[in-house]
Amino acid sequence: MIARFMCVALLVLLFAGCAGKSGQPVRSPAAPAASPTAYAPEPSPTTGLQANQRKIGNLLLTVNGAAPYTDELFPAEPGTHYVALDVTAVNTGTKTYSLNRFNFHLQDSDQFTNDPALTSGPEPLIGSTDMTPGQSVRGFLVFKLGDGRMPSELQYQSFTGNSGSIPIPRESAASATATRDSGAPRESAGDAAKRQFGYLSLGQFGRDWDELHPAQQARVSRTLYSDCAQGKALNLKSIDVIDEYDDPITLASIPETTSRAVTLRMTYQSGAYEMQTVHEVLVDGAWRWVLNDHAFNTLSAGTCP
Repeated sequence: MIARFMCVALLVLLFAGCAGKSGQPVRSPAAPAASPTAYAPEPSPTTGLQANQRKIGNLLLTVNGAAPYTDELFPAEPGTHYVALDVTAVNTGTKTYSLNRFNFHLQDSDQFTNDPALTSGPEPLIGSTDMTPGQSVRGFLVFKLGDGRMPSELQYQSFTGNSGSIPIPRESAASATATRDSGAPRESAGDAAKRQFGYLSLGQFGRDWDELHPAQQARVSRTLYSDCAQGKALNLKSIDVIDEYDDPITLASIPETTSRAVTLRMTYQSGAYEMQTVHEVLVDGAWRWVLNDHAFNTLSAGTCP
């Protein structure tokens, strides 16, 4: 089972820095990207389709490029970032074609399928439009990915059932994540720890995994983590930060050797409380919790601690 959820027997197995009294949890997110400023130019006309093009039914789609995007009105949550795709659609048929942003999905480098995000830009956004024969529409599609994930392929399925996918150019995919701000954190380690334990209390284990250290995410799948955590929701009444301080950390599965220790007081619905000290590691401007070596090795082998 997932140690982080029950500190006495299980939590000690899972989390780095579990130290508490009677009872239950313990512990140990990334910054939004810069606004898209430059995209790959439209491909030169050729007699055949280029690698960044697909003809799906009567619709010719081109992915011109991908770039990070920052939205001041609808900022991405900690542990996530926006990616904007520059897309051109051409109606090659003889009838009006209905183009809709919700026919698009983005598969990321961890094989997750992401729906278009609600954002205020960049302009022009692809929305819903009826394209006349021969009409070309160029605009942006924005998706929200977990930090550490890169866009892999743009997927499209029409209302009539035609479907296909277009690989994202490797250089564009890398720039869409590599250019994110890696400077100072946007929140305190204590705030991050409170939010993460809030996910555990609500049974939102997938969202909790989204803020796991990316080096550990690469070996422990979201599905396995969530499956192992089922039935271990914390049922907390409140979470309070008592103290936080710099603390060295040594884990074989991550490169960092420094962390921020956070002491939490977690009060359960029953009125009982738990004092726990957990560790947060700064990665690309955001705080990530970590699994201890035993839990990581067990989960990365495909079994539950």
